[in-house]
Amino acid sequence: MVHIQDHRKYNNPITYINGDTLSIFGYTHEELIGDAALWTERIHPDDIEEVIEKGKALHATRAKVTREYRFKHKDGYYLWIEDNISVGHSDDDVTRRLYGSARNISNRIETEKASKEIQDRLELAKVAARLGNY
Repeated sequence: MVHIQDHRKYNNPITYINGDTLSIFGYTHEELIGDAALWTERIHPDDIEEVIEKGKALHATRAKVTREYRFKHKDGYYLWIEDNISVGHSDDDVTRRLYGSARNISNRIETEKASKEIQDRLELAKVAARLGNY
């Protein structure tokens, strides 16, 4: 859970975490809760803009969002994660709570990439052999 003191900023503190963040992300609950900027600072630079845009859409529409992006593990490598975030309602328009989950989807992304590469090679082989689908 993230308590959003101001939804226009991305340095709001994480206030509650459950699950095994250490084996997935390399960070303890205490590290994630103790550093408000830790999460956003570890999103891959090529992904941060889309993550922020989806975050803005979340706050504008209050509709659940799902995001896929690379996150820098404490050991220095990137893993792909999927997070699902929804907004808790508040009486004012500034203070909010986000509820979400994140999971490692690196294996799925690698499998999809390998499958596309195989399909691309098959298409090239068909062209080279002058074959088609019959």
